[in-house]
Order: sequence, then structure tokens, then C-alpha cells
Amino acid sequence: MQAAGWIAANLNPPPLLDVEALMVLITGMLGVAGARTWEKLKGATK
Repeated sequence: MQAAGWIAANLNPPPLLDVEALMVLITGMLGVAGARTWEKLKGATK
């Protein structure tokens, strides 16, 4: 084991992430950021 001696053996592993929900959140944030960048480049904002 790579972490033997560095991490206590009695620690519980971290919880698994719901990757599907995480991808929905990330793609939504990227979409909003991309739309904002496009608006700024086109001069649609003040």
C-alpha cells in the first residue's frame, strides 16, 4: 500500500460522490460562464 505508515489504518474511507449529479452541476456552471463570456465579447453588457 502506498500510504502505509502515513494514514492511520482505522480511518474510514471518504464517501462516494454521486458523479451524475456532480456532472449536472459542473456543466451548468460552465454553460452559464460560457454564456457570460460570449455576452461580454459581443458587447451585449454594459
